[in-house]
Amino acid sequence: MNEQILAETDGLYCWKGPKMGMTLLTAKFGKLVLTDQRLLFLSAGRSGGGRLMAGAAGLPTFGGSQVSVSLDKEGSLEVPLPAVLRCEAGKKRALVVWHRTSDGGEAAHAFGQQMGMPSRDAWVSEINRLRGAALN
Repeated sequence: MNEQILAETDGLYCWKGPKMGMTLLTAKFGKLVLTDQRLLFLSAGRSGGGRLMAGAAGLPTFGGSQVSVSLDKEGSLEVPLPAVLRCEAGKKRALVVWHRTSDGGEAAHAFGQQMGMPSRDAWVSEINRLRGAALN
């Protein structure tokens, strides 16, 4: 069965942990993709602060001359839906996802833009719906 993309949003930041950080220096910049099998964060391999500095210097940025994003860059994330433990709306309008790691531990990531996650509530509903289906 082919994997189908259900939702995607460009120009997001990803922070390790259950909340958006105070600065963009600790965040990775990229694209969040939800498929019928996985949640993916395709990283640009740079911090959000690095992206802002590049833009100020006149270098290509995401949404301008397109910075490439992929799963093989630092800060990327690939979570099979059965590994998602929970998903909820976090503080500062973040999307927060807790998941089981490959070593059996638990991790959380927060996603959003500087002013929050676009369509956050729709993302929460869809991830939780798919998570429930994956567990059955």
